[in-house]
Amino acid sequence: MRATAAVALFLLLTAGPAAAATLVVPGDYPSIQDAVNAASNGDTIQVAAGEWVGSIDVKSLNDLTLAGKKGAVIDGAGATECLYVDGCRNVTITGFTFEDAVGDAVRVVDSTGIAISRCTVSGSGMNGLYFSSCDRVEVVGCTIRSVGASGVRADAGCERVTVEKCVVEDTTAHGIALSFEGGGVGVSHAVIQKNTVHRAGHYGIVAGGSNLLIAKNTVVNADYRGIAIDDSTNTPNALITGNTVTDSAFEGIVLHWSGSAALKNRVEGSGAADLLVRGTDHLVEGNQISGGLAEGIYVEADGCEVLKNKLAGGTLCGVRVSGVGNTLTGNAASYLLVGFIADGTGNTFEKNKAKSCKTWDLVDSTGPGGNTYVDIDKQFPHRAIAPPP
Repeated sequence: MRATAAVALFLLLTAGPAAAATLVVPGDYPSIQDAVNAASNGDTIQVAAGEWVGSIDVKSLNDLTLAGKKGAVIDGAGATECLYVDGCRNVTITGFTFEDAVGDAVRVVDSTGIAISRCTVSGSGMNGLYFSSCDRVEVVGCTIRSVGASGVRADAGCERVTVEKCVVEDTTAHGIALSFEGGGVGVSHAVIQKNTVHRAGHYGIVAGGSNLLIAKNTVVNADYRGIAIDDSTNTPNALITGNTVTDSAFEGIVLHWSGSAALKNRVEGSGAADLLVRGTDHLVEGNQISGGLAEGIYVEADGCEVLKNKLAGGTLCGVRVSGVGNTLTGNAASYLLVGFIADGTGNTFEKNKAKSCKTWDLVDSTGPGGNTYVDIDKQFPHRAIAPPP
């Protein structure tokens, strides 16, 4: 008896975890929710093509894969969400179309390690994909159209959120919003790259939080601003680079806070400033800007470097500086009403060029001595160091 008990105890202690299972819908279970209810940690649920009606709740499961075959549609049928994920770890969701939710099509809360790929969202009443209090989120290769709020939204308190290679179109609010109006708390280590955003009802892309990267996105026809750092969320040292922003109703790109960089972006046709700079100590370098209705670059900031930008064909001016202690070097402005406007003091201008401007190469409204010009005759031969008559 003792030997038998010892053997049983040994087998129990040395046995590995139960093998992960693949649950097939409808082969093994008639509905997705039935399969979720039967699933254990580590399982895969495979869902056949077809329309699956009703909301799905996934709670307290780890290492779960929920995979839809081509043509698998989850129809919320007027439920609050198509898919609700709560308290999970390492969940992969791939291959589904989500339709007809009154609220968010997919809502994920208090979870970590969430990967959503190759999914389509259409027609939700609120956000397409929504995340709250989540860590390590990846949204890759998804298409989101015609939603009542934002395409992808992550609220303050999330960390390490990546949105990549997605298409977001016709949103009532923002295309992609990470910690918008975060009240000082941002989404740290966020990456927003290689997405296409068309016809956002407010911001195309807006985000806040430390270590933010916004790179290689295309934003067209945003009804407010194209790409912006959230002005309510402390966001130092953000990098906005390689983006193309076209035909925003107001500003194309907006920097806030301190120590951020706008590098090698292309901005065209904004209704207000193509690139608006606020805060302190930013770097604005190598951007190509054209065709806006106001300033190409408007520096309402202090202590910034504005270097080697090319500005052409706008209505008002190439670069306007109203802040203090900025350095402008190697910028080129052409075919504008005014090349450069200085209505702030203590700024330094060096090696800039103005060509074929309709009125002045430079207008400095601060008067003589307000700013420093290195070889001013070479930079701005046609200038007015006072407002023109």
